[in-house]
Amino acid sequence: MGNRQNEDKPTGASAAGIMARLSKPAIELYFVECVGVTNSTNTLAKRLAAQGCAAGHVIIAEGQTEGRGRLGRAFFSPRGSGLYMSVVLRPKGELASPELITTAAAVAVCRAIEEVAATNPEIKWVNDVLVGGRKVCGILTEGAASPSGGLEYAVLGIGINLAAPAGGFPPEIADVAGALFEYEPPSDIFERAAAAVLENFAKLYLLPGASRDEIVRSYKLYCSTPGKHVEVIRGNERRPALALALDDSLRLIVRYDEGGETEALSFGEISVKPSRRT
Repeated sequence: MGNRQNEDKPTGASAAGIMARLSKPAIELYFVECVGVTNSTNTLAKRLAAQGCAAGHVIIAEGQTEGRGRLGRAFFSPRGSGLYMSVVLRPKGELASPELITTAAAVAVCRAIEEVAATNPEIKWVNDVLVGGRKVCGILTEGAASPSGGLEYAVLGIGINLAAPAGGFPPEIADVAGALFEYEPPSDIFERAAAAVLENFAKLYLLPGASRDEIVRSYKLYCSTPGKHVEVIRGNERRPALALALDDSLRLIVRYDEGGETEALSFGEISVKPSRRT
């Protein structure tokens, strides 16, 4: 579709450079705009979507001043060490749900990491992407309902820690946050990573042949939560449980330690407990 570079804002990537790394079918789906530093790529993309921009409009930033994560939390997104992007979607049919968009994005990020960093990512249910047990990517999908009750549009937000920030991660996330590269990443990693995520998301979700079955199958392959001891978090309550499996709706089946009852979790927050020694 095209690209636009904000010349008055320095950026670690070229919109044209990102588009040049995409396959021809993917190029026709996206319009990439690099904005340097912004308050939030999701906020900007939602404004554009509400104004009627076409599906496939991509906002890419090298820093955010008001990045957002799940559950209303702030998303640490300093300039110079991460890739922050949002994609405007106008989905229809069986794939038109925020949950499936997020699921496809998590898989796309894992495949992209394998391609650009030659490492083994995994998904912690629901949508945290980990490398070496540390969170390197967060995903937030937001949407607006149409008058008929469907999705008028959705905005997919993805934030990836390419390298550790110069001053380190804040104390509150230092024990859980990680990055794709421990040391200085390759000079072209910003463009390569952005293109790899967009390409893989296009294959999984946007291009003809995309299917829910393939998204679910791939998510199950990457999700490492089943088999682990977890805590299910609801407000101030934390209930120890064993994660048993994912069903075909990608609900996490858990068995609680106290009482032994099982529950299928459709959404929510869990904490994975350290492996027990035998």
